[in-house]
This record gives sequence, C-alpha cells and structure tokens, in this order.
Amino acid sequence: MQALNFELKRAALDEGTFKGLAATWQLDRHGDVIERGAFAKSLAAWAARGARVPLLWQHDQSEPIGALRTATETDEGLEVEGELALALGNAK
Repeated sequence: MQALNFELKRAALDEGTFKGLAATWQLDRHGDVIERGAFAKSLAAWAARGARVPLLWQHDQSEPIGALRTATETDEGLEVEGELALALGNAK
C-alpha cells in the first residue's frame, strides 16, 4: 500500500473525501503569506469553464490524484472540499 502524505490545517476525512483549509492567510512554515483574495481570479476562471480544480501530486500537472468539489475563501483562508481518485488505483 502506498501512503499519501499531506498537511491540512483543519480537516474532516471520509472514504477519500476531505474538507479543510488548503491555505491560510497567516505566515506558513515556508515563510510565505497569502493575501486575502489571492484565489478569487483563478477560482472564477475554473467556474467559468465549468471544470473542477484538480488535485495534483507535488504540484505536478501530469500527476492528478483527484479534484476539488468546492473551494471558497473564508476569514481563515482557502477552504476546500475534495475527493481523491482512490478507485483508479494510481494515487500515490
């Protein structure tokens, strides 16, 4: 069995689906600060195409491992709900 290692600030997991904060407005462990509104333009573009935002393995576009059902900017950061493509057997 292969393991999936990722960090969610706050999440609920259930059978390959999850909900949590993918990014916060606070200083992260790499010293980056994301400004409020940073995701608005790209989320609107995905919505306009009628497409779901893909989940990528290590940010590699050739390695999709699932997709987001929702992504919303909140007071805390970017809250997402998504699902892993576990049924494909290719998830790393």
